[in-house]
This record gives sequence, C-alpha cells and structure tokens, in this order.
Amino acid sequence: MGIAWSLIHLIEKEYIEADYLELYGQEHKEIVAFIKQLKTDMNNIVSKNDAISFLIASKSYIQESDFDEILPNLIENLYDYLKQIPKSLFERNLFYYHATKMLCLYNLYEELSIRGETLIDIIVQTHKKLISDKHVCTNISFGVNLLQYGLCHKRKDIIKLANAIIKCYFSNMVLETLNLKESIDAIYNLNKLQLLNKESEWTSLKKQLSSLLFNKESYLYKENRLTLSRLKGGIPQLLLMECLNFQDIKSTGHYIMLK
Repeated sequence: MGIAWSLIHLIEKEYIEADYLELYGQEHKEIVAFIKQLKTDMNNIVSKNDAISFLIASKSYIQESDFDEILPNLIENLYDYLKQIPKSLFERNLFYYHATKMLCLYNLYEELSIRGETLIDIIVQTHKKLISDKHVCTNISFGVNLLQYGLCHKRKDIIKLANAIIKCYFSNMVLETLNLKESIDAIYNLNKLQLLNKESEWTSLKKQLSSLLFNKESYLYKENRLTLSRLKGGIPQLLLMECLNFQDIKSTGHYIMLK
C-alpha cells in the first residue's frame, strides 16, 4: 500500500508524469483484494488504518461499488476495536497509537467525517473512561490531533479534553530526560500547536527545545549512528518534521510522521 499511496501522491502533485494504472495496475488490484479480506481479520488493526488512507487517496482508481462496500466495513471493525476499554499499560498505549492515527486521517480527509463521525465519539468515550480510571495519557500526538479535530468541528467538549492532555504533558516535561525520538515528537507537536493557534502558550518551550534539538553538540546526538539514522525517531524523521513546518496543517505528510 505504501508504494501505491506514494505513487498516487507524486502523480497527483505533478512531481512525476505517469499513468498510475499503467505502472501499477496489477499491484493495485492485489491491494484492493487484500483490503477486502481485512473485514474478516479482526486483529489486523494497523493494516486497516493504512487501508483507509489508501482507499481515500486512490478513490478515483477504485470502483464506486467496491469503495462503498469496503470503507464502511473497515470503519465498523475499527469501531469495535476502539470501543473496548484497554486493561494493561501495553493495551492502553496501543489504543492511543491507533486512535491517534484515526484522528489524523479524520483531520486529513473530510469525507471520513461525513461517513462515520461516531468513530471519533467512541475514541473520546474510551479516553474518558481511562481518565476516570486514573490513567494519564502520555501520547502528545493524540492530544494535538484531538485538538485539531475539535477546533475544525467546533466541538467544545473535545477541545477541553485535548487541552487538558496537552497541558499535562508539556507542564510535566523535563527537557533533559528526553531522547531524540521524544524530542522530535515534542517539537513536531509544538509546531502543530502553533499552526492551530499562533498565540500558543508553549512558544517559549518550543524555543528551548529547538536550541537543544538543533545543536549538534547536544547530548541527543551522542547516540550510536544506527539509532540516529532510523527512519522513526532519527535524523530522517527530524528532516521530515522540518519540512512540515512549511506545509499546510492538512498536508498528508502529517500522517507519515505518525507511521
């Protein structure tokens, strides 16, 4: 799905001149067939998130009847997963990871909100239950994407929840304890907050983190080269994050940052 998604993006943005189906037609059919069978696989949540992104991106290359059948099934499966209250720390972290990806997709693609806004309400209900059980959400990307959704849809209840997560995370963050991945995640979300609100109260924190993150003598760069070169949490992700500073809040690059 990743290659097809990237190819469509490059063609539609006119970075390359090509015919998608001519280049990737057979593989495209195989991807659609794979996505169709996902509705019977209740455990493959990661692929279902990515499948939704692929379906929206490649809608013009998919039969309308297939699209109208597949997308609701995927949303229904994710609904069943996200309404379950996670018990262990591992399950809670996994819930917030998948919920964040779904929020990001809803923020990118308006069509999803038209087809299934109740999925976001389920995410919110599960989060509220975790709060009532004294669990603290430590996924800052969840909080920021939740805020973006709340602002876009004028949901005061969601905005309030999101701001509480963001305030708790950044108020208790100790810069000196962050590793490179955590630093990248933090400044990326601080940048997003500034895109959402130019008067963000976290501007000074962003400056402090920037001076740490963009100083080659910083302790963050004392890790081994393999760690620094990782696509996730390494220099490549830092470069992508910098590029997104100049992109619209609805740029598809924001979904790539979460992968």
